[in-house]
Amino acid sequence: RDIVAEYGPSIAEDVRRCEGLLRDLCAGHKTETNILVIALKNRVPVDLLSASSTVPTAVLIPRLTKHLQESFGLADESARWAVESWAFALGVPIPPTAFRPALPGEEEARQSAEARARQWFERGYAAADVDEKLRFYNEAIRLKPDYADAFANRGCARHAKGDVEGALQDYNDAIRLKPDFADAFNCRAIARSAKGDVEGALWDYSEAIRLKPDFADALINRGAAHLAKGHVNRALRDYNEAIRLKPDSAYALYSRGFACWTKEDFEGALRDYNEAIRLRPDYAYYFYERGRARSSKHDVEGALQDFNEAIRLKPDFADAFYRRGWERRARDIEGALQDFNEAVRLKPDFAHNVIIADTRRWPR
Repeated sequence: RDIVAEYGPSIAEDVRRCEGLLRDLCAGHKTETNILVIALKNRVPVDLLSASSTVPTAVLIPRLTKHLQESFGLADESARWAVESWAFALGVPIPPTAFRPALPGEEEARQSAEARARQWFERGYAAADVDEKLRFYNEAIRLKPDYADAFANRGCARHAKGDVEGALQDYNDAIRLKPDFADAFNCRAIARSAKGDVEGALWDYSEAIRLKPDFADALINRGAAHLAKGHVNRALRDYNEAIRLKPDSAYALYSRGFACWTKEDFEGALRDYNEAIRLRPDYAYYFYERGRARSSKHDVEGALQDFNEAIRLKPDFADAFYRRGWERRARDIEGALQDFNEAVRLKPDFAHNVIIADTRRWPR
């Protein structure tokens, strides 16, 4: 373009002189220069100037590109780049679907920015602090505005900070940039669920699974969304498939156990909870849910053992204190009152569930 600006568009008609100027100006880019010279020697610049007034560039550029491909065996990308580069240099309008040719040094700068963006992205991924994650992902996106993975991960960090709207914006951008990004659909579904948009979440989970049929986590999450809608059988189908794909997933087993408990299939629930606890014996919530299943089968001793273990693993587990108090109420009123008081201290919202006015009467 600098050559055309200095010598005028007619320089393209003086092939030998134009070639010499190109090779002098772009000495460090031999491959690109050779491709431009091939186009020059085959009258591409002249044709662009003479025909662009009568033939739409949307027709002319593909026609000249095809000529370079067929006559000189250039790859489609190289041939189109040569034609569009000459059009750009000559001021011939390029169709909106075409890309502006890279200027000398521009590609190197882009690659350098992308390499630095990846470094910031990796730092964000490795960081433990959420604010640090946000700072690193912000920098990665500044350097590479089309970095879909960085948008998705920043969305996760924003969600962790409680900024669900910001997370949704990032997931939208990630999907816009990378429409087959199954993980971004899964994450957006989680954010939509957090806002109470269960229908939107179901659509996103289904899209994630369509794009990635072995996506066990998305199946588990969609199962939870089905349960939220009261569709227990659909949830069970998703949990079954997730467990088939990932048989050592304690969370999938726990989730199916909960669905079984919802259907009053207490034996099925206990089998799944037992397996989940075997796989992850340090997780208080699994003991808590097994305790509820045991309570449903009137196994008071078993339920108390599980609630005790849940509280040992998670001493601030208000729900476990409340449920243990419920199991103790018939035989140990003082102990039950202590548990209810602790539950209310940890979680004041429980106060409306605890009736202590008459210790002889307890709601069921």
